[in-house]
Amino acid sequence: MVNGKFERHPEAVYHLRYLRDGKRVWEAVGSDAQEALNRQHQREMILNAQEAGIEVVDPTVTGRSFEAAKKEYLSEVRKSKSEETHRLYEYALRLFSRGYSKSTLEAITRQDVLAFRDALVAMGNGDRSVVTHLTSVRTFLNHFEVKWPLMKTDRIRVVEKVVSPYSLEEIQGLLRVADQNEADLVHFLLCTGGRKQEVMYASWADVDFHGRTFKVSQKKDLGFTPKDREEGLIPIPETLVELLRARRARVPQSRRIFSLPDKKPEDYLLQVIKTLAYKAGLNCGECHHKPRKGCKTGQCCATSPTCH
Repeated sequence: MVNGKFERHPEAVYHLRYLRDGKRVWEAVGSDAQEALNRQHQREMILNAQEAGIEVVDPTVTGRSFEAAKKEYLSEVRKSKSEETHRLYEYALRLFSRGYSKSTLEAITRQDVLAFRDALVAMGNGDRSVVTHLTSVRTFLNHFEVKWPLMKTDRIRVVEKVVSPYSLEEIQGLLRVADQNEADLVHFLLCTGGRKQEVMYASWADVDFHGRTFKVSQKKDLGFTPKDREEGLIPIPETLVELLRARRARVPQSRRIFSLPDKKPEDYLLQVIKTLAYKAGLNCGECHHKPRKGCKTGQCCATSPTCH
């Protein structure tokens, strides 16, 4: 019942909460109400028998359902993490599920994880992506206190790249080929140092024209939560204040400072910069990308806006 009305949430899962060896345990029991009640009755019988000194085989100790655990974990991630983090974990666990034929968490072995690693490599993932997906699966197992089965010798060592910022001349090159909206975006990124999603969800209410600050704020209705769940104020120069005043006069009806496309909005800001770099002739010409749908031979940044 929510505000006096019935609501149905088929995406939700039921849990049993109880103590095991003095430690609170949350046990996922699926999304079916009757099955949840059956599992509750079963758990009560097990706890009563154990209290009476009768030895009982606990089904959650011998093996927990992998699929139920995955659903429970992703449900918790959706509630406590950002949408982008949820997508990352969901994608990694979905890929792992494709090659995992066993039914329980405890049955996951070193061979299963190595097979997952090899499958990621065969898909064309680079070392950094492979490590990221493996870390997502490891975090999932740690959540349920399942030991990570890989050995230290199985680790993939990633070569840490040096990130080179644009020079003043390169930034001027970007601005020369940018239209008004793109130039506003470049200036906003430079003057705030905002993260991608902070700029994606930046609204006019976040800008204090008199105090010359930009506020990174939570927007529940848009699904945005600041990193580490901390809001913050970023001081901005007078030049950006004047630029934003002019932009506000041009687009007075919008809530967000920068409008985004409906499809893959998280990729839009980066693609704007890559496109400007390509137009300005700043691409290195040496980045080659793996073949994909629509481009079987793979792209090269010498002929497309795809430079890393």
